[in-house]
Amino acid sequence: MSSLDLVSSELNTTLDQATDAFEEFISDPERFEALKICAELTWQVAGTLSLIQIHGAHLLADNIYQALNKSLTAGKAPGAKQAEALSTSFFVLPRYLESVSARKTDVPLMLLPQINEIRMAHGEDVILEHQQLGLTVPRFSESSTFTVNIKPVPADAETLKRLRHMYQVGLLGVLRNSQVALHLRLMNRALQRFCGFLPPGAAQRFWLLANAVVDCLVERKLALNSTRVRSFARLDKALRELAATPSELGKIPEMPEIERELYHLLTISGAESESVAGKFMNAAGIIPLTLLDKDIQADLQRMFGPGLDAMSTVIRELHSELRNAMDILEILMQSGRCDADEVLPLEKILVQLSGVLRVLGLNTLADYSAQHGMLATGLVGRDHAHVQQVLPQIADGILFIDNSLSKLERNQLTADELEDLTPARQLAISSSSQLETSKLLVYKESEAGISLAKRAINAYVESEFDIGHIYNVGTTLNTIRGAFQLLSMGRITDVLSAAVKFVNKFIQSNDMHSPDRAQQLLETLADALISVEYYLMELSRHQRADEELLVLAEESLAALGYKVKARA
Repeated sequence: MSSLDLVSSELNTTLDQATDAFEEFISDPERFEALKICAELTWQVAGTLSLIQIHGAHLLADNIYQALNKSLTAGKAPGAKQAEALSTSFFVLPRYLESVSARKTDVPLMLLPQINEIRMAHGEDVILEHQQLGLTVPRFSESSTFTVNIKPVPADAETLKRLRHMYQVGLLGVLRNSQVALHLRLMNRALQRFCGFLPPGAAQRFWLLANAVVDCLVERKLALNSTRVRSFARLDKALRELAATPSELGKIPEMPEIERELYHLLTISGAESESVAGKFMNAAGIIPLTLLDKDIQADLQRMFGPGLDAMSTVIRELHSELRNAMDILEILMQSGRCDADEVLPLEKILVQLSGVLRVLGLNTLADYSAQHGMLATGLVGRDHAHVQQVLPQIADGILFIDNSLSKLERNQLTADELEDLTPARQLAISSSSQLETSKLLVYKESEAGISLAKRAINAYVESEFDIGHIYNVGTTLNTIRGAFQLLSMGRITDVLSAAVKFVNKFIQSNDMHSPDRAQQLLETLADALISVEYYLMELSRHQRADEELLVLAEESLAALGYKVKARA
């Protein structure tokens, strides 16, 4: 994430230039030079993303480049479908990078539908989800012994053709995005009926697995996308072959990768235990993954929602309005007056805030703000005792909204998590937000303290080792150590404690003050402090940091003779 932070500005600039070049070419298809520039810039983006290991974004950028290069090699402009896929990809890629930067995680599956759109538009094979994740997925029909011991109904060619036609009609409806729920049920019905003709064995397991996945789609436990629809199209081909040769019903369709994909989809479906898919998973011993499709889809929806930069800008403005509301509340508390002139500005802020929150899709917070606006309106003309009772309620409401927005801005809270606003939930959100805000202040102040200590050491060396410059370094580091001890962050506390001991010993020991020895020792101390500083920078920006940075600090302190004991 730190690498992405370092290159994000240049990366976004290059992406903007590539997008402009592509749009220039689309507006004038004779200008192949613009397409060439676009390809070169996209190649640079793909290389950078590969270097900093943002795998999902790299794969999309690389496929954009391959598609552009294919057009350049052929000497002809991309077709309408190809141009549409490329144009959408240039829109999606920066949004995805913004999402990665904000949420500190790369989820390549979010981009796979768009990657496959480009690949299909240019005649390339699609990448399946389990392949993208690098998962070793079993071929269920061969690895499992699960069977449904039923006496199969004798199958005739006409019935199989009719069921295959039912499946095909359903699939075509899905492809056309026409009454998708209804057409999925048709596909589900066709597979259920088809499974009734199969004897126990590997083929039965294959088609029961396919039926379970379609059931997940019917129950909305899995979302449809182009990659998944492509898998179901392959199943239609297998059904057509079996309808033509009913004698081979006991044979497994030769599509192992599709079978592995179906198995993977079932494991991320989060199917209810009482559903057809859930019962099948329990009976067959299929263990669900912790990564669920609903979480991937929620991240995808957020990615295509308001841009994170725009959200942050709006939230900062809302914080300002909430501070104005608190100022009005303070005046009302002190004056004890409840005239319309004093109260209505507060009500106006809360109502306007409600409207903005609704535009951002934060409907629960919007309702909450509107409710407290109504409380403010009800204060006009009321007696002093009532006003003093209601004002703290409004203050608590404003603080909760402010804390919720802070957590949303730091991506520690989602709109879905705000749906059930019980008193306990409100208290938990407010408490955790205040704690996180306090921690951020500690991180930033500590970062400033480390910088101060480094400047003091530098001044000591530049002054030809005037000891007065570093007298306060131990005190500064000890103050930072105390803050982290209060936060129960033991490892960095131990590192800083060792640094304090070294600095105090250095000041007191004259034998350490010879120029060569002093410079060597303080360079090593600076190595430790720089590692700690980078660790604090990671904490202040991302609320988590690479522990290897503290390992570097510990190694430097050990070289000074102050080994930090490992914590259990």
